[in-house]
Amino acid sequence: MEIKPNYYLVGSSLFLSLPGIFFLQRAEYIGTAISFGCCLLSIAWHSTKPRYQLILYLDMLFANLSAVLAIHTSLRGLPYSIVPISFFMGGSYVLYHVGHVHKCFAWDSDLATATRWHSLIHIGNGVLGTCMVFIINSDALIEDGSKE
Repeated sequence: MEIKPNYYLVGSSLFLSLPGIFFLQRAEYIGTAISFGCCLLSIAWHSTKPRYQLILYLDMLFANLSAVLAIHTSLRGLPYSIVPISFFMGGSYVLYHVGHVHKCFAWDSDLATATRWHSLIHIGNGVLGTCMVFIINSDALIEDGSKE
């Protein structure tokens, strides 16, 4: 499979910024930086590959930091965040890592199929990350309301 820029993946990478928007609203700047960093590096990699390997390594670093951030966020929203974090971590594991081993999903030899699955990872993780931030926002609102 030839590695070349893929603008469908550039577009789906924008979903990775959604949690960052809501972390920014909560004034949680580390979560904001990780989310926006993951989004921007994903866009940079998918629009320039295979020219700059450093961007790929930084993209992979920020993708893994996003997973750590998702776990941290989900722990703050327990027990309500169990379903989103399960899909976030499980979906990424199956679509990316299991797919890599068996050459399917995001690693399918058919570029159109691989692009659809990889886009699903971007969109799913962006939406599920946003759900987890909403859950911790809801908990904060409930706690504020109970103090009155």
